[in-house]
Amino acid sequence: MIQAAVSRVSPATETKGKTIRRWQAKNTTSVICSVCGQTFVLCSAAQRYCSSACREKAREQCKARQEAAKEKKKNAGKDLETVVAQAERLGMSYGKYRAMQAISAASIHAKTT
Repeated sequence: MIQAAVSRVSPATETKGKTIRRWQAKNTTSVICSVCGQTFVLCSAAQRYCSSACREKAREQCKARQEAAKEKKKNAGKDLETVVAQAERLGMSYGKYRAMQAISAASIHAKTT
């Protein structure tokens, strides 16, 4: 005698599925995917992208931005000789030159806000 395999769904999984379906029935919010621009209906409140492909693409873009920021920070120390040379041309020490830059940046920021 061959017994048929019966797949049982645990009560927790079944409850979660019902909760999600109830949420979907109440919330038919359509949003625009920030990666591809396609309009889609949310499947959960935490969803940000229309598909897993867009989610992966966004993750890759984020990693690329982080790497670029690291590289920029790493290369900032290499420009030290250039900054020192500019300060010397203006007849200032490095510290005075950087303070002057910070003050001018702060005044520009204060004007824009």
